[in-house]
Amino acid sequence: MRALIRKRHLVVICAVLIAGSGLLYYTLNYRTYESTDADYDNYVPPYSAANFVVFGDMQGGSDWTPISPSFSVVVDVVSRTNAPMAFILGDLYFDSTDNEHQIERAETFLSEVANLNMPWYPVMGNHEAEHGGWAVAQDRIFEGRNTYYSFDTELAHFIVLDAYMPDAWGTISEEQLIWLEENLRATAKSHIFVFLHPPLYPVGHNYGSSLDTDPALRDRVANLFVQHGVDIVFCGHEHFYTSFGYQGLMQITSGGAGAILHDCGYAFHELEEALDETDQEPNDKEALHELQEAYKEIEDDYGYTSNEITRFNSAKELHYVLVELSANTIDISAYNLEGELIDQFTMES
Repeated sequence: MRALIRKRHLVVICAVLIAGSGLLYYTLNYRTYESTDADYDNYVPPYSAANFVVFGDMQGGSDWTPISPSFSVVVDVVSRTNAPMAFILGDLYFDSTDNEHQIERAETFLSEVANLNMPWYPVMGNHEAEHGGWAVAQDRIFEGRNTYYSFDTELAHFIVLDAYMPDAWGTISEEQLIWLEENLRATAKSHIFVFLHPPLYPVGHNYGSSLDTDPALRDRVANLFVQHGVDIVFCGHEHFYTSFGYQGLMQITSGGAGAILHDCGYAFHELEEALDETDQEPNDKEALHELQEAYKEIEDDYGYTSNEITRFNSAKELHYVLVELSANTIDISAYNLEGELIDQFTMES
């Protein structure tokens, strides 16, 4: 196995207003930093019993950098976990209006992900699907197969959905919904996991441009998941990490495999801080008041019912998520690329 890449990349966006032109140009600069961990050859990941690993959103920010240079670091670090398989949550490369460029970018992604030492399962993202790119991604990334599919392991049933089909952009097609319901009804596995690019319940910059663009359809999908006992819905699209328990679903967003990172919504930052304070001082009146204010702000800004939020944790870091299964439990651990734990919890199933 290749030694872990020793350098880290930080993307800095510089906005330049060209005088008199009214045009705003963006330039991307990549600063390289040495890691403080010198013993790369003996690097051991902090967690090694995972059944699968999840990460997504490694697109670059321009035609000059269609794939983030940090993605190679993600591939190296994830390979060290020795997990048996990975799910890649979409936005594999920056979109293009040119068909030849779309093909080149798909091939570049494939050459980089070939260094991952485990089988990987793709999810269609909006960037590779845009401007007619869906057909290229379906041919090159999905090898001509269906872009929504399912399979089983000994303990679990896995479902991958495509929210960017040419006739159903940003939603789940009726044909796919019928397939999904039949698929969920047929499985007898003790664990069920679903993977798609846009979240059902966005909490950041993609609020209003995820599955929530059609709340009725989103609720139909969510009700199917709850009805059939889906354990976790994994999403990308928003460039951060969150674990968000809402209305009987656990939604984990993992959009930090190299794309420029964003913040989750301010109201959710307030909620996270208030939850931390009430955990430390459960009877503190001021902390409880701040918690209620945060819940109210989320209801006002997002329309999410506060008493149906069961968990929220976030991190604005490049990261990956590891999942370990037993017959009755699911252990979720999220790590940044330095091996530091950014979230960990256990679910009963």
